Amino acid sequence: MTWLLAALAAVLTWYALPRVMAYCQRQQLISYPSARCAHTQPTPRAGGLAFVVGVIPCWALGFWLLPATTVAPTFLLALVVGSVGVAVLGWLDDTRRLTQPWARLALQAVFTGAPLWWLPPVFDGLPVAIPWWFDKLFLWLGWTWFINLYNFMDGTDGLAAMQAVFMGIMISFLWPVVAWLALPLALATFVFLRHNRPPAQIFMGDIGACWLGYSLAGIMIYVCAGDISMGSPCLLISLLFAADATITFLRRLWQRQRVWEPHRQQWLHRAYDAGLSHQRIWWAGIKINLGLGLLAMIGTWGQWGWPMLVPGFMLMLYVAARIRHLELHG
Repeated sequence: MTWLLAALAAVLTWYALPRVMAYCQRQQLISYPSARCAHTQPTPRAGGLAFVVGVIPCWALGFWLLPATTVAPTFLLALVVGSVGVAVLGWLDDTRRLTQPWARLALQAVFTGAPLWWLPPVFDGLPVAIPWWFDKLFLWLGWTWFINLYNFMDGTDGLAAMQAVFMGIMISFLWPVVAWLALPLALATFVFLRHNRPPAQIFMGDIGACWLGYSLAGIMIYVCAGDISMGSPCLLISLLFAADATITFLRRLWQRQRVWEPHRQQWLHRAYDAGLSHQRIWWAGIKINLGLGLLAMIGTWGQWGWPMLVPGFMLMLYVAARIRHLELHG
């Protein structure tokens, strides 16, 4: 069933993509070069609509075919429905109909908070007792943050789409129980990547980036609800984006900057400004993810999940140091 759903999602995305690109051109949904953007040519945005409409029907079909023994099916239903809401928010943002960042954040929090009511406690497997309210609060804040950090990281050609393909494949490979969600997402985004990789012909926009962040985080939360030790490999496969966006956010917060405003201080922007092309950044992201994926596999199958975070964090420190070296010495 999983491969049929994934193939259907890929075909639907392939069919929708040229039509979405033409619609964006007609409606002038164009991202123009600016001081805060890393692209140099006017490029259509909101292309993520293609893989959103390709994947969600497949998820709906997959949910209908779920076995009766599935754990927390109401959470999965709420996840699918919530992803529709997040996509609508992203579309409104791309079409400039939702301009208040706090309103967008509040609505995102609703779509992350609602499914968590039907999720079993995630932190029950820890050696110390965690209050149920802290469990829900931590997941709620983390899930909402992941939506936004994914959107922040959609800053160079093909990077966010590549990350989604990588994470979707890794989730399907490591945890087949959720492959019916992750593999259609991965293959549909791979189809989109054909037009989004450097040099990008279309951007996924907020509809694509926010939807991917919401969906990937929701799937990983579901995995961790079955086994908290899976939190380590989940963090590892998302660490490239999580480390860059979170460290940058905390640094800007410490400097009392307006953290809700667009900027060019992410590692990926700094690498681009230091002379790396979109294509080199894209390939570097693939190589880093291969290393993180290997650590995630060792942690999952070798029962060394949490210790594998140490080399993962060391790899991120190396990336940060390399970017700093490029800035100072070229």
